[in-house]
Amino acid sequence: IAYSTSDPTSNLLMVMNADGTNQMVVLRASKRSKISFSAPNWSPDGTQLVFQSNIQGNGIYVVKKDGSGLRKVIAVIESFAEPVWSPAPAADGQWKIAFEDLPPGQGAHDIFLVNLDGTGLANLTNTSDRGEFYPTWDPFATRLAAQSTTAGNELIHRLY
Repeated sequence: IAYSTSDPTSNLLMVMNADGTNQMVVLRASKRSKISFSAPNWSPDGTQLVFQSNIQGNGIYVVKKDGSGLRKVIAVIESFAEPVWSPAPAADGQWKIAFEDLPPGQGAHDIFLVNLDGTGLANLTNTSDRGEFYPTWDPFATRLAAQSTTAGNELIHRLY
């Protein structure tokens, strides 16, 4: 299990076994630094995490589960992006990260895709009349589902 938490002095990105044993700190930041970690999601092979943070500005980051190899995949505007790692490479051979963000000049969130190396950014939804949130992959990485909220706060689920 990967999760974010805090103690009296630090914000933490952590992992543990499903039974709560073997808790390990992956990343630690002083609360005074105002650095935070959120929405960690495992790579399919269980060796890395994708997560949202503001370590070097708001963005989506990848780190190995031992805390090494930290790198920024892409900058995001919002302080929450809910990144999810594709369960398999796409037809182009690239691993994808799906996430939500607020496009410049738009009042609603969209669902985006980006390659693990930060290339190939694509806005999948590109809507201004509703917000899309919480993307999730099908097991074959061929489709995404997301929550969509209209201006009247009607909640619907959509496939992309």
